[in-house]
Amino acid sequence: MKNNRWSSAFQNVEVELELNIESKNIIGEIPSNLNGTLYRIGPAFFGYNQELVNHWFDGDGMVVSINIKDKKVFFRNKFVKTKGYLEEKKEKKSLYRGVFGSKKTDSSLKNFWKLKNVSNTNIFFFNNKLLSLWEAGLPYHLDALSLETLSIENFNNQLNESDFFSAHPKYDPFNQKIITFSSKPGMIKSILKIMEIDSNNIINSYSIDLKGFLFVHDFAITKEYYIFYQAPISFNPVPYIIGLKGVGQCIKKKEMKIGTFVLINKITNKITSIPGNNEFIFHHVNAYQKDKNIYIDSVYYSDLEILNMEFNDPKPLKNKPMLKRCILNIESKKSTFDNYTNDAMEFGTVHPNYYGKLNKYIWLACLNNKNQEYFNCIRRINISSYKIKDCNFSENHYIGEPIFVSKNNNNELAGFILTMVWDGENKISYLSIIDAEEMIEICKIILPIIIPHQIHGFWHCF
Repeated sequence: MKNNRWSSAFQNVEVELELNIESKNIIGEIPSNLNGTLYRIGPAFFGYNQELVNHWFDGDGMVVSINIKDKKVFFRNKFVKTKGYLEEKKEKKSLYRGVFGSKKTDSSLKNFWKLKNVSNTNIFFFNNKLLSLWEAGLPYHLDALSLETLSIENFNNQLNESDFFSAHPKYDPFNQKIITFSSKPGMIKSILKIMEIDSNNIINSYSIDLKGFLFVHDFAITKEYYIFYQAPISFNPVPYIIGLKGVGQCIKKKEMKIGTFVLINKITNKITSIPGNNEFIFHHVNAYQKDKNIYIDSVYYSDLEILNMEFNDPKPLKNKPMLKRCILNIESKKSTFDNYTNDAMEFGTVHPNYYGKLNKYIWLACLNNKNQEYFNCIRRINISSYKIKDCNFSENHYIGEPIFVSKNNNNELAGFILTMVWDGENKISYLSIIDAEEMIEICKIILPIIIPHQIHGFWHCF
């Protein structure tokens, strides 16, 4: 791999550890009211010998748990022991194709049509069951304490091995249910399936047909609606099917078309379609409904170059992901857009008690330093006044997704922001704890191994 300080984190993790973090590796003071476990997941094994993945999204998933109790820290990391991971580890070579263009080691037809479930994108508690998620395959059930892989999860045979399962489930605060989805993209018609889930069963599900190709990673929830965005893209399946290209290389934006917001009424399942813009959305931050308007904050991409980032030569994105507000009028079926700032931002979060409701603040990973390749600060935006406050990190320190930990459910600013950081100068990983109101780092915990850039995670309180 051609080395820059950001991409130097992409190293194979060769060990699985369970240990206490020594006090000398805790810089600052851990807040006494911060007790729980941070779960994070992301790709952490990228191939054998010189036969590396084509894109880091094809790397095998590894879970990290950082348990904090009474100012003491316990660290644990474990790979998700998927079928493909175990087979390849035994043979010491790549036996499966990857969604993003990674090739098998040999030229045989065995497993040519099969994709490896890398289970590397998100981790989530379905009530009392911890699942690792990858949206092109089934979840894996993990032990919440040891992180050992227990089984593939099909919810009592309600899902088939070939089914897709979203990496972005949500807790719906209005009906106290866990909601997720799966999609089956097609050239002419795509199928979107909505599911309500408890820890062991899919208790309700229904499918809707959408015209054209659908590639959706996330959705939003309001009191009355589930909200999806169908981007203006097309897909050429032939190079992907025969293994010449990854999925990202086969997706093209329709330059003269606009996308569609798909609003699904929770009670009637009726669909309301409202035109969007000419961009793509990976992640929504929050949405709420007021009268006949829905206000939804999302991160927009003008292209999909992030899906085509070569593992051996990763380059900074040319076009910045931008946080925008869209107002959807349900009666007129019209949309209006507004930019918050012109800096690149992603992985937005809000105080969890304000999800699906009127909120005032958003915290995001932000790039405000032109000398850095990727996100270098946590930004808080007051979405009423557009005022911003940044917690900046040192040069060549690169941050991940911010996780909000609440101190007070009635105070939107009362909490901590947790984010994993890669120190590209000293080649170490650490967890940063930030005061969400003051926007200053109050503590950092140096981790015992290098943690490659992760994707998603969550905080679980005791």
